[in-house]
Amino acid sequence: MQSPIRLTQQDIERKINQIRSALPDDIEDPAVNRISTDNFAILNLTITGKLSGRELYALIDKDIKPKISSIKGVGQINIIGGQPKEIRVSLDNAQMQSYGLSAKQVYQVVTSNTASIPGVIFLISTNI
Repeated sequence: MQSPIRLTQQDIERKINQIRSALPDDIEDPAVNRISTDNFAILNLTITGKLSGRELYALIDKDIKPKISSIKGVGQINIIGGQPKEIRVSLDNAQMQSYGLSAKQVYQVVTSNTASIPGVIFLISTNI
């Protein structure tokens, strides 16, 4: 037994095929697709507060998001906007040369060892 949605789709496709000859020749064939409302957001939240941008982002990411994620039926939560945590690494060129290191090497070591920290931006700069 076919679902009512599938039967409706077939009915629409039949109707389109009936009028297809009346449509212009240079158009693409009409397509009928089923969609699921599971793919659409059902709730959008805007959160403001007296915290700094980074503090608010951290609160949402570390506290609010996990609590909402634990609710049965919640599929995905995306944080849009805000300021993720930022870590600045300033390198002293003289010290780097004494160790025989380049900024690129330090960057590779830092980023390869911190890949498991979501929402963190690393800014690495050198001081002359």
